[in-house]
Amino acid sequence: MKRAALFVRMNDLVIENHVAIPLVSTPESGAASNKLKMTLSGWESHLSLLKDWYREG
Repeated sequence: MKRAALFVRMNDLVIENHVAIPLVSTPESGAASNKLKMTLSGWESHLSLLKDWYREG
């Protein structure tokens, strides 16, 4: 019971002080040509770096 009370108190400290910073990775699946060079990240949309994509000759 002490452990549960400790976790409730820790949660209250976070909520009262507004320090919750959630970090969420949302991996997605996709497909592209073998000649298309692109940078993908689980942290942002797969089209976020579209300006940096290029095709190898």
